[in-house]
Amino acid sequence: MYITASILYDYIQCPHKVWRDKYGNQEEKIKETNPFVELLWKRGVQHEEKVIRKLGELEDLSEGSLYERFEKTVEAMEKGV
Repeated sequence: MYITASILYDYIQCPHKVWRDKYGNQEEKIKETNPFVELLWKRGVQHEEKVIRKLGELEDLSEGSLYERFEKTVEAMEKGV
């Protein structure tokens, strides 16, 4: 299980939610995504992109597999990027 910002947020809100998401009865989960939630996700991504653009020039390390992105990140950190 990867730890993401969403998982950390969920844990702060309710530690039990993280456990239920991973080990709880999957049949109880809502299968359809609510259109309002999709709108919130879209606006959240737009906001994050806007904030990142204000930081200045950044190296985009989002392409490739998880391992490739990890390797690129380590290399960039070693270079002080």
